[in-house]
Amino acid sequence: MTQATIRAWKETIVIYELRNYWVEPALIEQYLDWANNRALPVIQGEFGGRLVGFWRVDGYDGTIEEDPPNVIWMLAWTDRAERDRVWAEIRASESWVRIREGIPTFHRRPGAVRFLAGIPRSPMQ
Repeated sequence: MTQATIRAWKETIVIYELRNYWVEPALIEQYLDWANNRALPVIQGEFGGRLVGFWRVDGYDGTIEEDPPNVIWMLAWTDRAERDRVWAEIRASESWVRIREGIPTFHRRPGAVRFLAGIPRSPMQ
């Protein structure tokens, strides 16, 4: 993401959606390929989703957790209403249904979603 993009987003972004997933370790490469090459092009390309970042845990745990998530990604939204509307459109679209056909159940437990708002000194508001 460029500095120009961050500056433009500061004008309109109010919340960030942080998504944590627990993907089966044996399926993580397949999941990352699916996410990178199929899911994100739909979310970003067809529906204008603003991807802030998409990360996989690198194996160097910074904290002790019994079962930490191994995939984390973040989207930016103007408000909660935009987020809810766009996700409803994505889930109802033929392209989303099509890319989900025939894929295994990647997650060993449901994902966790949190909504974040920046504080004044945060470079991302």
